[in-house]
Amino acid sequence: MNTPAMRRVVLDAPYTGWSWPHLSYTFECMADCMKRREAPMVAHLLYPAAFGPTGMDAGLAWEGSAEAWVVYVDLGFTHNMRKSIERAYRLGRPIIARCLQEQTKGLVERLQPAFAGNVALLDSTRCTHEVDTPRFDSEMPRRLVCWQCACGKNGPSVDEVKAVMREQNG
Repeated sequence: MNTPAMRRVVLDAPYTGWSWPHLSYTFECMADCMKRREAPMVAHLLYPAAFGPTGMDAGLAWEGSAEAWVVYVDLGFTHNMRKSIERAYRLGRPIIARCLQEQTKGLVERLQPAFAGNVALLDSTRCTHEVDTPRFDSEMPRRLVCWQCACGKNGPSVDEVKAVMREQNG
């Protein structure tokens, strides 16, 4: 077979359980990766919560062999996506922002330079309070300090995350 080798990537897309919209979107993202000759690892599909901590460890073990992270942002960001991106930074892997929908291209254009460590000028006119732009330590450029909105809002704070969790879990 004379086809070029596929690049191993971690695929990050929003996941909120086994809901059809999220599964369908993730499958579309996988297809997009494969069109680009990438072999996507989607740990939350291969190792669902039913596997518990062992499943989580299995997904994390695989990440060390990934050549890059691809982050699909059409449906926003989740806390777990941010944590995954932080792991990619620690491993020194490239992070690529992608979208499948035309209306999300502006977000990808803003994120990609930030993911590469070149934080773009923040444009408050495009603010939707999406805390999606990584901010780095000025003394340690690959150390992620926080996530920031285009208007300059940092977040979410630990208290904000806990409040959302309480609201969702009753």
